[in-house]
Amino acid sequence: MATNPDDKSEQVAIDAAMLTKGSHQLTLAIIGAIVVLLVVVGRNAFDAMQHHRRVRAIACDTSTFDAGTIATGEVLEHWFSAANTGDETVRVERVIESCGCLTVMGSFDGVEIAPGENLDVPIQIKASRSQIGPMSQRIVLQFGGAPTLAMTLTVNAEVVPAWRWSRESISFVTTSPSDIKAEVVELIRHPSAPAALPAISVSPSGLFSVSVEDTSELTQRVTVSTSAGIPLGRHQAIVIATLNDDAATEQIPYLRIVGVRE
Repeated sequence: MATNPDDKSEQVAIDAAMLTKGSHQLTLAIIGAIVVLLVVVGRNAFDAMQHHRRVRAIACDTSTFDAGTIATGEVLEHWFSAANTGDETVRVERVIESCGCLTVMGSFDGVEIAPGENLDVPIQIKASRSQIGPMSQRIVLQFGGAPTLAMTLTVNAEVVPAWRWSRESISFVTTSPSDIKAEVVELIRHPSAPAALPAISVSPSGLFSVSVEDTSELTQRVTVSTSAGIPLGRHQAIVIATLNDDAATEQIPYLRIVGVRE
């Protein structure tokens, strides 16, 4: 039986159409799967970024303390308060103090702060003579983990001497070996300074002498005098006042003496 050429052409056309339709369906299925995958990956990445941003946070109500005027040797204490405002527990890994005058009271290495919990950080301030003038010192608490998390606490103060002389220098003029001159000068304590009395001496010794006449809560009256037989010429010395405590020895600024024998 003879086959009609038109029937063959029609069958070929039908087969081609079905093949094309199948290819389109496969392509759409692949595209749909890729879109779903991208959506899932993108959502997971977004959630991870949001989680990463909010889990590690530490906040301090006031990270700077203005101590005002403090005297050398005076001891002040202050408490800073911090809070974990994130969603993860943070752990103190290291405490860095910028100088020995500012110390954290107690050990904080390894201390953990859970979300919503507070951490009180007590500090002690004790300035020395080398810091007389404006002072700004810091304590840094570094927390372990990533990303880097740290909290800086700052203390500002104006440091003044615990004791000071009412005058910076004394001058004498003598005209003979028996001509002895004397001057009274006050050593004045800052009201907030420790009440310990300084030891007073003169250097070099021999040409001048010192003696404490009267002592009150805030002042010492010191008499500085020339010695008998001071030789001809110009002579210089210093009056030294030294404070001693269990931690350190502090030397008060010198009182300078100039003596001239004409």
